Amino acid sequence: MSRAGRGSLAWLGLLALIGLAACASPRPLTAGSHAAERAGPPLSGSVLVWGNHQEAEQAVAAWLREKGYRVLERVSGGAAPEDAQDRAEAALRLGRTLKAGALVLVEVTMGSHGVYWGYAGHWEGVERNVNTLYAPAVAVRGVEVQRGTVLWTAAATYQDPGFQPDRRVVELARVAIERGVCEGDQGRAWDDEAGCVAQPAP
Repeated sequence: MSRAGRGSLAWLGLLALIGLAACASPRPLTAGSHAAERAGPPLSGSVLVWGNHQEAEQAVAAWLREKGYRVLERVSGGAAPEDAQDRAEAALRLGRTLKAGALVLVEVTMGSHGVYWGYAGHWEGVERNVNTLYAPAVAVRGVEVQRGTVLWTAAATYQDPGFQPDRRVVELARVAIERGVCEGDQGRAWDDEAGCVAQPAP
């Protein structure tokens, strides 16, 4: 199993941590970590983005392009496997085939529950309307392709569930990739209020 595959458990733990914190803040909640030593840039060379949610992938790729990264088109990789570890392995193989320098794995989880409203019908007594609230979370992971080394991880979710899951996923994907790239930048640090800021000189 590659290092990218072994990082799956830690990645799920990251999602669990922000889930436990989800009752504390109205802002998007984020968590992140990075390799013990950040010797290089957050992502090197061309970047392959792959995951389990098309809109989240596109949002991450768009953010990276806005920041000047060269993002490879994933036209020949086929459908992503269902299992997260299998996705990581397949993405690494594709990244090496395409000679990518870095890989960004995108993982979306979608919690949901029904909401019921009761009202008095004209003929049949009490009726119910049903809607669904969604609670998405987005995790991203930066991987150095040749060695399969995890460079940084980040995740984002909202405090409260809502009715527009696709829009929320896109917003969270952009927040998560910003936090992740910030985690990988040795000259910057994440601030919950200000975002990614320059670290003061030692």
